[in-house]
Amino acid sequence: MGMEGKMNHTPGPWAYTREEENHSVDHSEKGQAIAEVSTYTGELSIKEALANAQLIAAEPEILEALKLCVPELRGWMRNHGEDIRTVEAIEKATAAIMKAERS
Repeated sequence: MGMEGKMNHTPGPWAYTREEENHSVDHSEKGQAIAEVSTYTGELSIKEALANAQLIAAEPEILEALKLCVPELRGWMRNHGEDIRTVEAIEKATAAIMKAERS
């Protein structure tokens, strides 16, 4: 099974901007809003909201990296033999890809 799924999300690159109690994630070239992480409710600290916004902004690159890693890891196992850590890495990466691309 290949990792080439239909992309339903806004393609990257994404970037975050920090405001007083708000962190927004936007398409870095188009300025299109992607997400907003807020501390208005008091449930998140400013530090945690910033970390969440940074993680959200990195998602397109993380997804692309996972899609590149899975076939490489499978090839490595064909040449070097199967090991539990590599199998686990492939399973987790594949699950994350599927979660990100679920429609």
